[in-house]
Amino acid sequence: SVYDDLVAGVLADASDEDAARVERAADCRYAGQSFELTVPADEAFDADAVVERFHQAHERAYGYALDESIEVVNLRATATVPGTEPTVRHDGPGDALVGTREAHFPGVDTESQETAVYDRDRLAAGATVSGPAVLEQAESTTVVPPTWTGEILADGTLVMTRGGDN
Repeated sequence: SVYDDLVAGVLADASDEDAARVERAADCRYAGQSFELTVPADEAFDADAVVERFHQAHERAYGYALDESIEVVNLRATATVPGTEPTVRHDGPGDALVGTREAHFPGVDTESQETAVYDRDRLAAGATVSGPAVLEQAESTTVVPPTWTGEILADGTLVMTRGGDN
């Protein structure tokens, strides 16, 4: 009956109740533990199935399962309405080099190295940056160490690859 109330609540909040897919879960733990693992629960709640799923989840997470009683701490219901995945594109205009600065890198014999500094948002899709380099953004700074390269994918993701012997 608790799941009935939970499901009614999440469906009432869903943007399209008829298209919504509802998942039920239970947060469980061994009696006396201070942490829980979340396991799936079927539409018709089956305590034995939840117990078995918890034992399996505990074995996967911690390498063992106990022959102890289990407490259900929380019941959860989640409604998901399918949508169209957004197209993510990165349209960096290029011309991203903004200067250089001296930088120190662990394990490099020299005291400091002249290091290229780029405006990360201006790097075009497909651009490759060889380290050492610094990629600056408003919310983060990424360092491309010596012997590494960074490639900008079409969606703006930076993929870094280690090269050389370092």
